[in-house]
Amino acid sequence: MVKFQGKIWDLGITRNMSFFHGSFDVGGRAVESRIFGTRPNKIFYLVINGRQSSIFFEKESLALYYQRVEKLCSSLHSLNKLEKTYKKYGELLLKASDNLERDYSHTNYKFFARAYLYLTPGLFLTSAIGRHIHHLLLQRISELFPDYDSQRADKLVNDITYPDSHTPIVLSQISLLKIGATLQKNKIKPSNLKINSQVTRAIGNHLRLYRFIPVNFNEEPWSEQDILSQLRDLLSKNCAQELKKLVSNQRDKVRMAQEVLEKIKDKKIRLMSAVLQKSTLLNEYRKYCFCRASLAYRPLFREIAKKYNLKNWQECWKLTSSEIESLYYFRDRSIIKKISRRSTAAMTFDFERKRPLVHTGNNLKPFLKELNKKEAEVSVNADPDELNGTIANTGKVRGSARIIIGRQDFHKFKNKDILVTAMTSVDFVPLMERASAFVTNEGGITSHASIVSRELNKPCLIGTRIATQILKDGDFIEVDAFKGVVRILKRKR
Repeated sequence: MVKFQGKIWDLGITRNMSFFHGSFDVGGRAVESRIFGTRPNKIFYLVINGRQSSIFFEKESLALYYQRVEKLCSSLHSLNKLEKTYKKYGELLLKASDNLERDYSHTNYKFFARAYLYLTPGLFLTSAIGRHIHHLLLQRISELFPDYDSQRADKLVNDITYPDSHTPIVLSQISLLKIGATLQKNKIKPSNLKINSQVTRAIGNHLRLYRFIPVNFNEEPWSEQDILSQLRDLLSKNCAQELKKLVSNQRDKVRMAQEVLEKIKDKKIRLMSAVLQKSTLLNEYRKYCFCRASLAYRPLFREIAKKYNLKNWQECWKLTSSEIESLYYFRDRSIIKKISRRSTAAMTFDFERKRPLVHTGNNLKPFLKELNKKEAEVSVNADPDELNGTIANTGKVRGSARIIIGRQDFHKFKNKDILVTAMTSVDFVPLMERASAFVTNEGGITSHASIVSRELNKPCLIGTRIATQILKDGDFIEVDAFKGVVRILKRKR
């Protein structure tokens, strides 16, 4: 908890997101929230090195926001309206991204910036729905089934909130499996992938649709070499069977959700389940849109870096959207000086002047102190041998823990390792396919790890808060996703 400008601010999330993205996020939540039927969401957006972001929420504003979220999810009509809003502004951002990547003219940049701003209120909304409606659903289950313990309640939520459509990341996996099945049918060997024209065309089409999926906000897109590598891994299996298994698993889980809901016959539970199913799909859809957008501006940033002799194009992440516009399109060289002062910086929204306000220096101290305090609390309060989490998908396995913070750690992952991370994102999927289970610090029932664990039918515990701090590479652990517990059986020495 931080006191700042007469308000109380609580640490919400920590992500790899840029200061550049923050200028949209802060502004979008403040002035465009009406698009999604929510209210302004006041945040303190703190960024270290241009890309390590921690978001603090103003407590009173957040409480009012959740009240509006509950109202938004009060009927199927409002839910369908919300879906149409996401698709409308998502398609707008996708179009603007295509335009900007092809030609970073001033007109295209302004169109992109406007489209990006419009969709940003939806960025937090699906996460808020996932947390708040999930909480209300558990409360309702407790009222109807007082004999249910937390594990049984989590299992029920898992069963009844499974979405009835595939997410973009699963569609990308289906696309690759189809390519793999065709190659196996035509008996094309993995060693011949690079020289086969059929493979080249198929990979080209796949990249056109899905190359930006692992970008998130700050990562790199899939290259042709990445897709070839993924294909070679898939070709060690029977791709047609794997595709059939994936589709069958999804169909079975959808049928199970319908059967369980029919037995419960409670209108509130039915509605909240529908809300969480829909928000799961919207959560992944808006990620897909922002991944695309996060790739679109990079040619412009590379041109700026070249023109002004910056260390690299990522230095542009330390500037706001309007500063990028002033620097490149109006040639305001004074903007360059701001980059060196932004190793640590933050933004709030100035509601009087109706624009984002940048903070540096002493204003950051209480927020940085709170971050350090949270890290210290983890080491003091942690149980050394056991962790609790929320069940995202049931199962029980034993294996070696592998701490994966980002793509720089992917090389150390081995087949059947247990993936332990702060939270997964789309670039983790090749690892998740090889993992025996997933454990995350963060996330809710609509989170990426939860979605993929159910799609792949692997044990998963989310929301442990401290897994990456307590577990070490090589620890032999048991993930009991029936009871919501991770046990350390043997420490790596």
